[in-house]
Amino acid sequence: MFHGEALIHLASGASKLCNWFLSLIPQYQICEKDFAQWWDAFSHEFFDDDAKLWINIVDEHSPHSEKYVLGRQLIPRFFRSFFESKIREMYFVIRGQSRESQAPSGMIHYENQDMLQVTKHDIPNAEVQTKFKLFIEFTPYDEILNHRIRTWSMELESCQEFFMNEITKEYEIHHPDGMEKSLPLTRVGMPLQTMACLSMSRILEPMQMLMSQSKTSGASSEL
Repeated sequence: MFHGEALIHLASGASKLCNWFLSLIPQYQICEKDFAQWWDAFSHEFFDDDAKLWINIVDEHSPHSEKYVLGRQLIPRFFRSFFESKIREMYFVIRGQSRESQAPSGMIHYENQDMLQVTKHDIPNAEVQTKFKLFIEFTPYDEILNHRIRTWSMELESCQEFFMNEITKEYEIHHPDGMEKSLPLTRVGMPLQTMACLSMSRILEPMQMLMSQSKTSGASSEL
């Protein structure tokens, strides 16, 4: 069970760069009219222009894993979709040993095989804990841009959903009495709206690449 281990938000001794980024994921309310603009600014600030976000879902109920790749233009939509799914709080817990290395190119690699994603939902009142592996690649330090993320990769392994018992005021695995059992809140930690975003990326991402190539070809032909 994950629940007892979720009390620590960020373990000490982990990568300063990783902690720095994870601490920026908001745990507060953002004005609705500024929501999209905030996430666009967030992604522009901390993700490289050539950044890729990889999501690999390993579901025990499915014989095959699901892989999704999002380019820089779709990254804001991915993070925003969590909080548009009635999630009031989201944080990551660093549980396993963190490993860091620096490539000859100057890229900084961060890896942890035992991470926990915790999301707290409003409707119904629930907490979802998802075990995953994390790999982040940071660009070399730049005096203007600082370190930025080139690669963000999550391999989702397992998930547990806990529902608030209004009598004991504690989270429990089972639905409270009187609550009609329904489909899981998430797909291995990914809310339904986030899954829709990932599915749409399979259509939009190739289109983004074609548009980028078209612009590059057009610029080259004008020279």
